[in-house]
Amino acid sequence: MNNPNEHSTSRETYDAEFRSPDGYRKLYNLNKLILNVGSHSDADIAYPGLLFNHAEIRYENNAWTIRKSNPAAVLEFNNCSFDMKKLNPGDHINLGSGVLIFRGHNKDSSSTELIHSANRKPVFTLKIRNGKEKGRIIDLYPGEYILGRKEPSESATSENRIEFDNHFVSRSHARLYVEQNRVLIEDLNSTNGIRINRRHQTTGELGHNDCLGLGKLKLDVMDSGNDKTSTKIISLQYIKLKRMIFWFTILAIGAIAILLGTLIP
Repeated sequence: MNNPNEHSTSRETYDAEFRSPDGYRKLYNLNKLILNVGSHSDADIAYPGLLFNHAEIRYENNAWTIRKSNPAAVLEFNNCSFDMKKLNPGDHINLGSGVLIFRGHNKDSSSTELIHSANRKPVFTLKIRNGKEKGRIIDLYPGEYILGRKEPSESATSENRIEFDNHFVSRSHARLYVEQNRVLIEDLNSTNGIRINRRHQTTGELGHNDCLGLGKLKLDVMDSGNDKTSTKIISLQYIKLKRMIFWFTILAIGAIAILLGTLIP
């Protein structure tokens, strides 16, 4: 009996590119007969903004189709809702929190490939605050990353995997979804969990100046697109100056009161 998810050598391979409104992009190779689309981490096409079991892509009767798996899911083509549709190269399917673009034949695509451009720039950076790699800077581009522990036996690392030399970090600790203006994080059932600004969470959103904890490893999140660090320093200095002026004024008033008390019988 044939496995419904076995790759067919007579079937052409197609790609689906997912794009979110905030700049997250990922290219998927449709290398199975049935692919799940949803928010859960083990979905074939996964994104936190989607519903659990959002939709399903199938290859049947020599054609690709997409259909709802969740009655509440958004599936639209040309601003018209549908429950099931045959896919054609170039179709843009609105999933509510993003668009899935169905592409033509591509033998060289990979399901873990990140979308590159010649002049792309990092939108966020991570800076390690403690441990052996203190001070290390990691650039983040729009896309998906796995954060995990580096194993001594491994010499090569895939581009969408970020590894740390820290035994408090699990082998596959968390997944990052990097968008233009924010970073989403999901705990992958790690041993020591994740923390955002010292609060334990399983999923969350990261922004400029947030502190991310992977076990005991601490990382500062910085927005590469905006020079907000200097602004923050100036703001803190201004607050400190205002406090100094306030307390100086209080002390001056107290000193004048004491002086007047000694002069007036």
